[in-house]
Amino acid sequence: MNGIVRDRKNRFDLSPNVLLEKGIAVEDFVHGLDIVIHTCREAWLAGIMVGFNGNMSMRLGEDLLLVTGTTVPKGHLTDNDVALICVDGTRIAGPAISSETAMHTDARFILHTHPTHLLALSVAVGPEEMLSMPLFESRMWKEKLAFADACAPGSRELARSVGEAAVKGQAVFMKEHGLCVYGKTAGEVLAVSEEMDHLAAMQLLAAGCRR
Repeated sequence: MNGIVRDRKNRFDLSPNVLLEKGIAVEDFVHGLDIVIHTCREAWLAGIMVGFNGNMSMRLGEDLLLVTGTTVPKGHLTDNDVALICVDGTRIAGPAISSETAMHTDARFILHTHPTHLLALSVAVGPEEMLSMPLFESRMWKEKLAFADACAPGSRELARSVGEAAVKGQAVFMKEHGLCVYGKTAGEVLAVSEEMDHLAAMQLLAAGCRR
């Protein structure tokens, strides 16, 4: 283990046994930190994460998750802004976690954002009309979008509704709230989130041109 890796692990005050007992190499833990921090930075640069909103998780092995802390600026994360937790929500190390972490237990990567255009579109039109345009791209991505009921952020009802909707689509739009995307890689969840917001921006633009 090189000095930089050791120093970053030590910031979490982790005993090596915590990771080793779960079959997680320290290097993989640190690499996971880099992935979460980089992906949130890219989401912020793309404009689909703003300020403190949204969160991201990455599965480590079968039982652990890296998840962004609550009320931390997602575009400027440091190691100290990411928590290590068990899949049951028990925090092992790092900052306090979001009340919405219950949504982050069923996939390798989960990215939850509040995309500006997608949210604006949801105010302007109903769910059945969202991403409905005479475009091949629109039809392809609309098939991947499912909807969860409007529930209080962080509630068990919201987590349950998102879980049920995720069976129908890789991307779940939480009414009156935001978007949650599940995937096998960080690049995948980021790209799908960007696609959804890009298409929403196109639909809003087209609607404005018709007026």
